[in-house]
Amino acid sequence: MRPGGGYPSELSCTARVPAVGRIDDAYRVVSTDLDLLPPNALWVVWQPDMATFRQDPRFAGLVTELGLLDYWRENGWPDACQPAGDSFVCE
Repeated sequence: MRPGGGYPSELSCTARVPAVGRIDDAYRVVSTDLDLLPPNALWVVWQPDMATFRQDPRFAGLVTELGLLDYWRENGWPDACQPAGDSFVCE
């Protein structure tokens, strides 16, 4: 959170960036502000218009950095992602 409350407006707009074909911008924002994400902020990546974000090769790095890959392997995969060898694929 920024002083005075609220999350960075750029971060809150990230959900719409992939929908207009600006995947690089979405990953730049997420990787820059990863520490600022509240725990429940990742629901955005599961929205239908974020499919291109999930299908990008950088998504695997993000998932791994957040510890989700290990979590999924232990507890089950989300509906949009499935294991593929040592990695995974998402719709």
